[in-house]
Amino acid sequence: MVITQQALNDPATAEDHDPVPLEPPSREEIEVMQMILAGIPDAAVARRLGVSVVTVRRRSTRFRRRLGAVTRLQAVARAVQLGWLQP
Repeated sequence: MVITQQALNDPATAEDHDPVPLEPPSREEIEVMQMILAGIPDAAVARRLGVSVVTVRRRSTRFRRRLGAVTRLQAVARAVQLGWLQP
């Protein structure tokens, strides 16, 4: 998945959220999502981090749920807005 700057700025990818304080993601979740944002496939992320693909998917799912996002694109768009990820 390649995520473009246009997609990050598209209002359709960033849902309206209540101003509820969010628990910051773990270092591991940020590592995974930063690589996903860069367009690196799950299997390659797993190899780079020395973990299983299941672990990569678990971390990305926790990250997505933490933000109340339905898709990874929504999650990374919101995380960029919050300053958790760098485009």
